[in-house]
Amino acid sequence: MLSIIDVSVSFPGREQPVEDAAAQLALTQTELKMFKRFYGFQSFRIDDNQPLVELLDAAMSGLTARHPRLRTELAILAHCHTISDIGTVGADPLDWLRGRHVAGSTEVMSLTMNHCAIGVSMLMFMDALLPPDGLGVLLIGEKAFHRTIRLIENTSIMGEAAAAILVGRGDGILKYLGGHTTHEGGFSIISGRPGGGSQVGFGAAYYDFMVTHIQEVLTKYHVGIDDVRYVFPHNVNEASWRRIAISLKTGPDKIYMQNIRRYGHCFGADPFVNVLNALEEGRLAIGDTVLLISAGLGGTVSTALMSVQRRHIERELP
Repeated sequence: MLSIIDVSVSFPGREQPVEDAAAQLALTQTELKMFKRFYGFQSFRIDDNQPLVELLDAAMSGLTARHPRLRTELAILAHCHTISDIGTVGADPLDWLRGRHVAGSTEVMSLTMNHCAIGVSMLMFMDALLPPDGLGVLLIGEKAFHRTIRLIENTSIMGEAAAAILVGRGDGILKYLGGHTTHEGGFSIISGRPGGGSQVGFGAAYYDFMVTHIQEVLTKYHVGIDDVRYVFPHNVNEASWRRIAISLKTGPDKIYMQNIRRYGHCFGADPFVNVLNALEEGRLAIGDTVLLISAGLGGTVSTALMSVQRRHIERELP
């Protein structure tokens, strides 16, 4: 049985109002109104002067400070990111982080092909590969350093966050009940022609794609939407999740959307930031069933069905 044992989150210190983000991204006033009033964005945490390695190190340090055993007993350290290239040749931040936080025979890897869904997808990977007494860390985070990366046209604006998720066997805050990943390969094809990227047509198919996937995972694990306490989503925007909630015949309060207005869409970190905040706010009870979900451009959506085991994070591994 795989469990999430601990979650550590870090944000840049700088907060940017949506109006400043719109000016930086050269959005029109109409686009600003759409992102603010209809999509629900109010502010983002972003700092152009903070290197990625500092953002990741802050999240990882939260785990190693609480669990000193990780330095010598960590089996797998996996950096999950959306952008394929996160550092220049010979300057991958994962190399520095490995030297700073790991002293044992840890398997270190970098994974990216599911884009913003990669972090949720990796729970299934960890469940398959971790030994019975093994510990693993999913390290999620990257920088929104360019307009083409930060803005998903007419859909979302990216913020910055890093999450370090400690997983292992036995007790934790969340027990992993199972996962589900759906690929729609047609959206991963890039023709090379202008306007022929993987996003073409994805917006029109997105709602049915997401709703069908959620219905599939609920059927797969014999759970009804009313049995789920919260859906912890990627923070793409409020409008899309309200529409998905209607299609699922549930209320928008079933979907934890509070962080969309606070942080924007922080790549693959969103579901883990959201579930941590819900625990900190006392919104979850032992035995609650929750669904973590994220979609990635290119046509991938992944979910993790989980059960709340504890309402508070243990400060140190037993």
